Amino acid sequence: MTFKPTDNTTGQLIFVYNANAGIVNALLDGLHKALRPETYPCDLCAVTYGIATVKTDWKLFIQSLEIEPRFLYKDQLQGALAVYQPPFVAQWDGSMYRIILSRMEIDARMSVSEFIEKLWHALRQQ
Repeated sequence: MTFKPTDNTTGQLIFVYNANAGIVNALLDGLHKALRPETYPCDLCAVTYGIATVKTDWKLFIQSLEIEPRFLYKDQLQGALAVYQPPFVAQWDGSMYRIILSRMEIDARMSVSEFIEKLWHALRQQ
């Protein structure tokens, strides 16, 4: 399944993690996910990453996109996106951001395939 900008979308998809950027933070997040997954605050991270690496199905999905993906961490948010609570998925349409999947719609208990299907459905609704 390939998602193309001509499928009623423009711009780029922005995936915002409820985690801070940087290698030290990534290591701490991996430990947190391994030791106390039930208290890990980033459902988007939990769905798309294992302890230390991107899940294969997610990586393949991202590579199949024909719309530009962008990945941000909560400490990188600026401007209009800074008002939203991560994690979330937004889309830039050339003039404004639209939230595609909100924090409430992203659930760490989902499998990667369930998340991809939910994202695919949300994008098709745009």
